[in-house]
Amino acid sequence: MTDHYRPISGTSDYGEDGGNRRRGVARFFPGAGIVGSEMAQEYLQRVFLYFMTYGAAFLLVGVICIVLPIVFVSVSIQYLVAWILVIGGAAAVVHFLLVFGSPGTTTFLVLGIVHLAVGLWILFQRSVRHGNAFVWLLFGWFFIHGLLKLLMGCEVRTLRSWIALVISGVVSILLAILNIALAGLYGFRVICIMFGVDLAVTGLAFLMVSSMAYYANRSADRTHLLGDA
Repeated sequence: MTDHYRPISGTSDYGEDGGNRRRGVARFFPGAGIVGSEMAQEYLQRVFLYFMTYGAAFLLVGVICIVLPIVFVSVSIQYLVAWILVIGGAAAVVHFLLVFGSPGTTTFLVLGIVHLAVGLWILFQRSVRHGNAFVWLLFGWFFIHGLLKLLMGCEVRTLRSWIALVISGVVSILLAILNIALAGLYGFRVICIMFGVDLAVTGLAFLMVSSMAYYANRSADRTHLLGDA
């Protein structure tokens, strides 16, 4: 079986001690690459576990964002969106550190930075919490979020569920356009609902990638679960 792990120790030792060191380092820092039919078992386990965790969190927070503006009319939309972005951004950076080397992790880092930057900007820059500034800021977030999910879909494209991430990315870009079209008519509350829809769709896409990694890991014949490299 081809070794899909990239040693980072820098040693050229092939003796027993050197080989053990190289294997130990590689086990914790696998080489970044796409999912393939010969991927190590623990590699798929990590994709399954962390995509599932983050997907479930996205789905839950998305539902909250949809329900809260409808049930509690006094909730501050700007602060709700800002804190969700800050917490989600921090979680994405932690996610990156936990699954470093697994497919899609580079995008998770960029995703986390974007979430944190936009969330902190809303919290500390009063001018962007009002009027068109908030609408256009969220337009930019939707659009970048969509592009990052398209990129993430490419990174895990040999899992057959990669198309879910692509669809999720397209949905985000469409929501960016709807955000501009509807905010003037229905106010910030509809922005929060669309924000929640985007998070929920993203969570479902992550869960689909996670489930495919799970079944690929448990299946003796992975060819029907994995696409072309």
